[in-house]
Formats: sequence, structure tokens, C-alpha cells
Amino acid sequence: VLQTAYQNDAILYFSQARAAGFKPKVVIGAGGGYSLADTAKAVGADMNGVFDLDFPQASINPAGAPGLDKFLEAYKTTYKSDPQSGHSLTNYVGAKAFFEAIANA
Repeated sequence: VLQTAYQNDAILYFSQARAAGFKPKVVIGAGGGYSLADTAKAVGADMNGVFDLDFPQASINPAGAPGLDKFLEAYKTTYKSDPQSGHSLTNYVGAKAFFEAIANA
């Protein structure tokens, strides 16, 4: 199954698949529904083994993401929680690239 879904759609898919006894060999999710920690919490064990085609999440290996630790520290200080998805990290990196381009123009 290849599905693009918002959070509620992804949760509904897993609920209906479970109710119907549908057990695909693989699920590949794309979109916000599959990148949110709250989706995994709501779906439970059925989310184990699901592939997510998305941008990098804040839980990636810091060795491959220079500056990640500083970003997470600033995020937690500002919002008093961990990022809920990779959207915050992606927007932060995009803004840094934009401001760097302006500074170098």
C-alpha cells in the first residue's frame, strides 16, 4: 500500500484495515500523517515496520545533521516540548539557507 495521508486519514486507514483483517506486506506512507509521533501513538503496534517517505525528522542521527543539537535545544527552550514532526526542522533549515543567501547576495 502506498498512501499519502493527513494524520486523521492515516489513523482511519489503519483502523479500517485492522477491522477488515487487511494485512498488506508493506505500507509506505507519505505526508504529514505518517511523520507525526501522535499518529504512531494513535495507531499503535500496526505502525511498526511502516516506511515513511518524508523529509528528515528531528530524531535523525546528529552525525549526519550538523547543528541539530542546537536546533533541538532552541526548539525545546521556545516551545517547552520536542518537535512533533520534521516540519519544524525543515522550515528552520530552509530559513537558514534563505537568510544566508540574502547575506551573500
